[in-house]
Amino acid sequence: YLSDEIDQAAACLSLPSALLLFIAYVVMAVLRLDQQNAFGLEHALEHDIQENANFAFSHAMGFKGIDDVNSVADFYSWLRLGLVPLVVGPAQSYSYSENFLTG
Repeated sequence: YLSDEIDQAAACLSLPSALLLFIAYVVMAVLRLDQQNAFGLEHALEHDIQENANFAFSHAMGFKGIDDVNSVADFYSWLRLGLVPLVVGPAQSYSYSENFLTG
């Protein structure tokens, strides 16, 4: 009986150090992994794909988005007309106008 009580007391005395170690791990993970920026980037990419990756064009307006993909043909149309131009870009962009270079 006495050795069992001593083992339980030792277990109770080790609890604060285990909690301190766990809290230190959580603080280091939150500070190092930068979860807020990762979540913000993920949300921005998701929003951009949902709002700007359109297909089923009529003239210059795409009428369907990722939520309207219902078949394999729709998926490949969305991939070809919506996602790839969004990711790759239709042309090379510059931070200055063409007139700036020519004077």
